[in-house]
Amino acid sequence: MYQYPAPFQLLSLSRWLIISLVLVSFCAESLAAPLASASPATATLPVRGRVRLVSRTDPVDSSKYIKLVVADNGAPLRGENPRLFKDSNGTPNPNASNADYWRRLAYTFRLNTVRVLIYREPQAFSGGCGFNCTNFNTYSATDADTNKDGVLDSRDAGKAKWDQLMQKTIAALDIWVTNAAQNGFYVIVDYHPVGGIDMFDAREWWKVIAPRYKNYTHVIYELANEPVKWNSDLYTEADRNFQKEMFQYLRSVAPDTHIILWSFAQSKVLNSGGPTMLDVVRATSGIDYSNASVGFHIYSLKDVNVNNLKRAYPVIQTEMGGRSTADYDAHVANMERLGISSWILLDGTLAGKEVTVNWAIDPFFNKSATPAPTATPTRTPTATVAPPTATVAPPTSTPIVTPEPPGGVTPMPTPIVDPSQTIRINFRNKYAADLTGAVGDIGLPFGDRGNGLVYGWDRDNTANARFRSGFYPSNTHLESFVYIGHYGAYVWEIALPEGWYTVRLVAGDPKYPLNGTYITNVEGQPILNGQATTANPWLENTIQVRVTDGRLTVTNGNGSKNNVLNVIEITPLVEETAPPAPAYQEQNGLVVIEAENAMRATDRSGYGWRSQTDVGGFVGGSFMRAEPELKGGVSDPYSAYSPSLEYVINFTTPGIYYVWVRAYANDSGANSLHLGLNGAEIGAGRNLSWSQTGVWTWTRRVENGAAHVMVEAAGQHTLNVWMREDGARLDRIILTTDPNFTPTDNGPAESLRQ
Repeated sequence: MYQYPAPFQLLSLSRWLIISLVLVSFCAESLAAPLASASPATATLPVRGRVRLVSRTDPVDSSKYIKLVVADNGAPLRGENPRLFKDSNGTPNPNASNADYWRRLAYTFRLNTVRVLIYREPQAFSGGCGFNCTNFNTYSATDADTNKDGVLDSRDAGKAKWDQLMQKTIAALDIWVTNAAQNGFYVIVDYHPVGGIDMFDAREWWKVIAPRYKNYTHVIYELANEPVKWNSDLYTEADRNFQKEMFQYLRSVAPDTHIILWSFAQSKVLNSGGPTMLDVVRATSGIDYSNASVGFHIYSLKDVNVNNLKRAYPVIQTEMGGRSTADYDAHVANMERLGISSWILLDGTLAGKEVTVNWAIDPFFNKSATPAPTATPTRTPTATVAPPTATVAPPTSTPIVTPEPPGGVTPMPTPIVDPSQTIRINFRNKYAADLTGAVGDIGLPFGDRGNGLVYGWDRDNTANARFRSGFYPSNTHLESFVYIGHYGAYVWEIALPEGWYTVRLVAGDPKYPLNGTYITNVEGQPILNGQATTANPWLENTIQVRVTDGRLTVTNGNGSKNNVLNVIEITPLVEETAPPAPAYQEQNGLVVIEAENAMRATDRSGYGWRSQTDVGGFVGGSFMRAEPELKGGVSDPYSAYSPSLEYVINFTTPGIYYVWVRAYANDSGANSLHLGLNGAEIGAGRNLSWSQTGVWTWTRRVENGAAHVMVEAAGQHTLNVWMREDGARLDRIILTTDPNFTPTDNGPAESLRQ
C-alpha cells in the first residue's frame, strides 16, 4: 500500500474498500490441540477442495496464456479482507461467527473467499497499524527476545507475553477457519505486516501456524503482506532469499497447501529501468510454482508490469483499493480486462461504498440453499505454546466431516469414469440434436452439466455455437460445432480422474470447408494440424494423453483460422492396458526425433514448451517453443526448475550417442537449451547453443565440446530437453553413434515410433 495524504489516514477502516482473495481454514481449540468443530444449527455445506492452477487464454493477447489460481470447481476466487481482531484488546472479529455475514458474502456479493488480515510489526503508518486498524498482536518475537540472542525461549522475559498473544491469535483464527469451511468458503491466512517485515518474527509465527492448518483443503497460506516498502526495485538480495527460505520451510511442513509469495505492494517500479516484479521473481531460484503463486496489489488503474508477470507465473491479485464505489468498480473491470479474476474486498461489504456486483455466482452455491448458521466454539484454548526447540504438534484429527448438504447443494462432482465406456460429446447450438450415445456442449462455461459429467469452456462461448442444417443430414452431428478459435481463443476442459486416455477429435465446417485451418492441442500435445477439403470438410485424429491435474484440456493452437470442435471422444485406459511410453526406435545407431512428438511436456517456474508454427521452414507438423518469450531464464538446478520435454527411445545398441538439434532463435537471448538422460543433468548436455539467428540451424555445441549422452545398456531410455532461455525453438533432434556425422538440410526421415 502507498501512504495516503494525512486527511485520508484519519478515515476509519470501514471507509476503505480493498479488493483481495482469502481462503478458509478450520477452527481449533488450542495451539497444539486438534481442531474442534463448531455446532451449527443446521447441516453445513461441503468443505472446499484444494485450489488449483489453470491456464486461460490471455484476453489482452489471445495468442498467449496466463495461469490463475481458481477454486476446486474452476470458479474464480473472489473475496474480501476481514481483520482477525475487532479492537486493540484482541476481541475476535464478530463477523467470523455471523451467519448473515456469510450469507451476504456468498449470495449478495457472490464471493467465495476471505483473506484474514493478521497484523504484525512493523506497521508503516501512524498509530502503528494504518487506517486506524487494531495494533493488537503487533508485539513480535523480536520484541519478546529480550536477551537478544536470536532465539525465542524461556530465558526471554517477553516469551510469556508472545505466547499469550499467539494463543489469542489461534483462537480467533480457528473461528474463521471453521465457519468459513461450514459455509463453503476458502480462507487465506495472511501474515500481515505493512511495508516491511520482521524476519525473525515471521519465522517464529509460521512455526506455530503452518503445521496447524496444513491438512485442511480450504486453507491457503500467504507468506507476508507487502514485505517491502513499496516497489519491486527496492527488493534486496536478503528480501529475495527470505522468500525462498520461507517457501521451502512452508512447503516442507505443508506439502499440499497453496502458498502465495511476494505480495508486491505496487506493480510499478520506483526508479525507471529498475527490476520489475517479473525480474525479482525470476532472479530468485529454488521456488517451485506448481502449487504456489505470485501475489500482487494494485492501488491505481495502471496495470504496470502485470501482463508480463501473469504470462510467466501463476498470479493472484490479493488487494486493490480506491476511494469510491466508482473506483472499486473500475478496479474490478480492470482485473477482468487483464483476465485476472481473483481479487479481494477489504471489509467491503460493511463499508459505505460497495462494489457493484457484475459477476456470476460460484456454482458451488446453489440458489435454493443458504449457508448454515455459525457458532463460536464454546471452549477456549488452554494449552501453552510449545517451546521453540520442539516441533509444534499438527492437528491429530482428520478434517471435519460435514453432514449432507441442504437441499440441492452438492460439491462439484468428479466423474467416476467406467473404463469400458467412451465419453462422447458433440459440440452444437441449442437447436441441433445430439449424436447417438453422446451428450451435448452448447458453449456453456465449465460446470456440472447434470449428466454425471463436469465440462465446459473457460468463459461463455454460446454465441459461437453453430448448426449447418442440411449440409450433411446423414450425420447431423458433423453439421454442428462450437468455435474454439475464431472470435478469440477459448479453452475447453472436462473433469476426469488422473490417468491415461485415448482422445479422438473431429473438426470441420461443412458450409465453408476451405475457410478453416484446424490446429488444436489436447493436454499440450498436437492432435489436429491441417486444412479440410471440399470433398472431406472434416479433419480427425486420435492420440493418447495422460491427465495429471484432474482435467483434460483442449486448447486452440497458434496459426489456426476459424478453428472448431465438432466431436470429442474420450476413452479411459485401465492401468494394465495403459500404453507404454511411445518410444522412438533406434536403428543402426541412429534416432531421428520430431520435437513436437514429445511423450511429455512439463511446465515449471511459469515457463512451458508449446507446439507452434509461427516461423516457417520447420519439418513435420510444428515445432516446440519455450514460452513465454520474455527474455527470461531459469536458475540451477534446471532439472528441478526448468520446463522439460521427454522423448522415450528404445535403444538396441548401447554406447555414446552424439546429439544434434535443429533449432531457431530470433536473437542471442533465445539460442540455447539443456539436454539430459533419464532425468539427470549431464555435463555433455549443458548449454547446447547455436550462434546463427533468424534461420533454422543444426548444432551440437555445448560448453565442453560436442553434445552426447552415454547409453550404458539396451532398452528404453528417456532423452530430456530443458529450457535454458525462453523463446528458443526446437524442430528436430538426432542421436547418432557416428562422431563424424553432420546433418544437412532437414536431416534424415523421422525414426519409427511405437
